[in-house]
Amino acid sequence: MPKRYLIGIDLGSSSTKTSLFDSDGRACGDVTRDNHPHQPQSGVAEYSGPQMLAGAVQAIRQLVEQRGLAPGEVAAISIDGMISGTMGIDAAGEATTPYTTTL
Repeated sequence: MPKRYLIGIDLGSSSTKTSLFDSDGRACGDVTRDNHPHQPQSGVAEYSGPQMLAGAVQAIRQLVEQRGLAPGEVAAISIDGMISGTMGIDAAGEATTPYTTTL
């Protein structure tokens, strides 16, 4: 039976951290990508939903390729995100506004 892996993603206000673990909970690799909010005015931070998604997908791909894993070896992906914020989406789930945070 092939080994199974887990991926955890933390979408933070300054970076997205993506880590790979084996099924025994051992860390097998990680990737960190910077997040840079757009600040149209003082006290406002906006993030691009499509850019955050693309960064997470790229990090997953990088970890899987670094370890030479087949996609079927990834048993689960878990994701968490920044503290309270809002992003509008349409009926297809596409972003219609930036993600804004109260940070």
